[in-house]
Amino acid sequence: MLKIVEKLVGRRPQSDGDGETFALASILSNMVFVGIMKRATCVYNEDGVCKRIRLSVRPPSIATVEKDGVFYIVVERHPEICAVCPHWRSVEEDEQSC
Repeated sequence: MLKIVEKLVGRRPQSDGDGETFALASILSNMVFVGIMKRATCVYNEDGVCKRIRLSVRPPSIATVEKDGVFYIVVERHPEICAVCPHWRSVEEDEQSC
């Protein structure tokens, strides 16, 4: 997905139907940007894998790693997940609470 967004950002629509595609690419690029920033400072990010969100089934279009029957999202490949995550907590906040 990141490669698709990178290809579209900065280009101009070629036809009338491209406007919606480019609007969506703009939204996604913003989400990716925010997600990258949040991922870098999240207490739950361990080596590019979110240890907070635990799934009982493997999502069909999200990269995961499986451990003991639990699936964890590879946020290194999906920063858009971090952008909308309700569980995000910064490492700095975590250190201050100790």
